[in-house]
Amino acid sequence: MKKRYKAIIFDLGGVLSVSKRHEDMEGVHEEVAEKLGFSVDEYFDAIDSSYANAIAGKISREKSVETMSRNLNTNPKKLIKTYKRAYKRNFKRNDELYHFALALKKEGYKIAIISDIWYIAKDVFFKSYYYRHFDDTLASCDAGSRKSGRKIFQMELKKLGLKPSEVIFTDNEKWNLPAPRAMGIKTILFKGNRDFKEQLKKLGVEV
Repeated sequence: MKKRYKAIIFDLGGVLSVSKRHEDMEGVHEEVAEKLGFSVDEYFDAIDSSYANAIAGKISREKSVETMSRNLNTNPKKLIKTYKRAYKRNFKRNDELYHFALALKKEGYKIAIISDIWYIAKDVFFKSYYYRHFDDTLASCDAGSRKSGRKIFQMELKKLGLKPSEVIFTDNEKWNLPAPRAMGIKTILFKGNRDFKEQLKKLGVEV
């Protein structure tokens, strides 16, 4: 029987990679602020638009690190080191979902990751051996588009060589689903491993 769907695209933070102690990126920002001697409010004022623009790929890696380092009264080398440690300390791989994704690949499905992350987070997560078996990984900082827009999905479809109707995308944030859904991609709001598997099964995708 011919498969209706040919690929499953996963979000990273909150889906394939989960926080150890906090919701989403909260723990990372709190740790970086503390290590650099800032209150959380002062820290967010300091990174301000540079961080958001870096996630969206509107400014370069060098420019974002330089600006944030200056605003946080530190140097680029220390800033990068602090962020990398915080990412590694605050996040862990969702092992159950990771192995399920690899099982899907063995069944003939393509598996990919789309994530709203900036350059330093990409260094930590996408260079990990964890994801070397995925068919593709695409970061918003490289795509120049966040998941709330269509461009990043258009790029991924082209890379996978598939039509929107052949792809399923899952994300734990509701606001990232309307754009791909409007393109014809089947979307699933990620609420946990068990629910996700059940939703896939209803679509005829199982291992």
